Amino acid sequence: LLSLDFLGIVVVVLFLSAMVAFLYHDFDIKIYPPLVWLGTISYPLYLLHQNIGYVIIIQVKDLFGSEILGIFLALFVTVLFSGFVHQYFEKPSIKLIRSTYLKLVKN
Repeated sequence: LLSLDFLGIVVVVLFLSAMVAFLYHDFDIKIYPPLVWLGTISYPLYLLHQNIGYVIIIQVKDLFGSEILGIFLALFVTVLFSGFVHQYFEKPSIKLIRSTYLKLVKN
């Protein structure tokens, strides 16, 4: 059985190898809309994942005895809620801030 330290080293080596490959090779990277969407919700996801995630994982583990189920449910709910926050709070806020800034700059 592989130790956790060994697996960590393997992950770091693979990550660094991928970074070197991207630096030294000209890849034709395609834009995948689901990944772009995940990029747009990354800030709300960052802000919300810990609080929502812990609550869901603990509650699901207490109710059903499954931490894995809690992790997947927390991931699903957090991504969904982050999309909602991005669409209905972050985007309108950005629009309001830009328009206010432009009005101030013009005067």
